[in-house]
Amino acid sequence: MHGSSSYRTKRRRITDELLALVSSSESSDDDNDGSTLNIITNTLTNNIQEPLVIPALEKNILKEIGSIQSTHNNFFENKDCNLQEIVNESLRNWATNFNIPQNVLNALLKTLKYDAGLSFLPRDSHSLLKCKSTKITNLRNIEPKSFYYHFSLSTGIIKCSSIFALPDIIKIAVGVDGLPLSKSSSSQFWRILAYIVPNHQHVFPIGIYYGHEKPQCSNDYLKNFI
Repeated sequence: MHGSSSYRTKRRRITDELLALVSSSESSDDDNDGSTLNIITNTLTNNIQEPLVIPALEKNILKEIGSIQSTHNNFFENKDCNLQEIVNESLRNWATNFNIPQNVLNALLKTLKYDAGLSFLPRDSHSLLKCKSTKITNLRNIEPKSFYYHFSLSTGIIKCSSIFALPDIIKIAVGVDGLPLSKSSSSQFWRILAYIVPNHQHVFPIGIYYGHEKPQCSNDYLKNFI
């Protein structure tokens, strides 16, 4: 704003000088016309040519434009990688937010991959959503209509190590207890529980048996734990 104001002031002063010169030339002889013209030319040359003054705001705007252009160039340099990530993430969020069924998502992926030319897309919804296998490997059938799930002793110890410091020598207290699940049926849990002595407030499961009666074979029941 200051540079623009000083420029207008100088222009006004030059205009006044030119008017005065023209007024004086009208009252002088014709021989003085050449000198008057030279004075006007010199005044214009010396004063009108102002250097370009860019206000601070305009400088900031030009700086932002340069930054945007740089970002724009970097985007197009990596456009293939960015496009794949954007499309995959958008489809993943859409499928999750709207609870899209897997068969619908699979059909859409097939259309986009083979018909729309988006060959980078996965063929299956599990790959797109990055789902881990849902197969349960720690569950086994030990008797008819009875099941045992093993959490493992090491899992409990590792979890406790994130809660409190473990000693060099670990002593573990183990207990087995039955738990009825319903008054209307005989279904029940038989749990193998443990804690690291003396931290009895941090009990963790080693294994759980489910059935309609207590385990008939203790060796089969305690097999994984042993």
